[in-house]
Amino acid sequence: MEDKDLELIEKYVLRILSEEERVAFELKLKTDSIFRAELNDYESAINSFKNSHAIDIKNHLVSLENNIRQKERKYNLRKLILFGTVLLLLIGGFLYKNYMAKSPTAEINVDPMQNNIILPDTSIKNKLLKPDDTLFIKSENSKRKEKKKQTEIEAKKMVNSAEQLFVMNYEPYWDETMLMDVRGQNGGYLEQFFEYYRIKDYRNTLIVFDSLSNMLRQNDNILFIKAMDLMESGETENPKSIFINIIDHKRSRYIYQSEWYLALLFLKEKNIEKANQLLNKIKIDKQSLYRNKAENLLRKVQLITSESKKNE
Repeated sequence: MEDKDLELIEKYVLRILSEEERVAFELKLKTDSIFRAELNDYESAINSFKNSHAIDIKNHLVSLENNIRQKERKYNLRKLILFGTVLLLLIGGFLYKNYMAKSPTAEINVDPMQNNIILPDTSIKNKLLKPDDTLFIKSENSKRKEKKKQTEIEAKKMVNSAEQLFVMNYEPYWDETMLMDVRGQNGGYLEQFFEYYRIKDYRNTLIVFDSLSNMLRQNDNILFIKAMDLMESGETENPKSIFINIIDHKRSRYIYQSEWYLALLFLKEKNIEKANQLLNKIKIDKQSLYRNKAENLLRKVQLITSESKKNE
């Protein structure tokens, strides 16, 4: 399949196709069975990933909802204080008005020095909430509920989009040159290590890693393979630390690979800011093997981010 077809599928899954691209995409789905099968494979992979990470997404949304509820409680407290203040003023005004109406001296007062008649102050009136005020309060409550709902929807879209980009761009690293210069070394353990990794037996790869010599276990090239094994096992923190160390040490043949997979891990963790920073670094590095991939992925990440900001 051509790269442009893969890019069309990614845009379709992310719902960022233009109207012209969407029409062409739907026509190609009807006429190209291979293209249709590739789309099904992508959607199956994404659905599988979503199911395995449903708990993470749910926890994220629960945390978001708790933050929103905490803000609502603060707002309701301020509203309650304001309402209590208004109510006290209304009661005070009502009592004062009744007192002035019943008091004999409230009707007419005479200034003995000026012989002027002082009429009672009628400027204080009992102010009640008008129907318009009630409608305003209801409208504000409705707006808050709608904003909360929209915030949850946008957060979920952002989470799903980042995870979809991770799934679309992640694949286990393999290079045939890995098997060069390892045969017969360290009693065969190193050869077994790479062989298990080649056949995607990641559990035994990690077991054999523990049998390697201490020097090999500290080798950044070997640690890169271990990090890939850990990623395949669903871990994020340990492989992330290994990739960061490899990049800092600057002595491994897998520095560029480590940068690329670290950026993907940031996407998997929904850390859009760090993913953007690292992808930009890869894009401008003329020596990087992943320069074109980073530029393509960065464009999609930025598109998702800008769409999210428009809807805020």
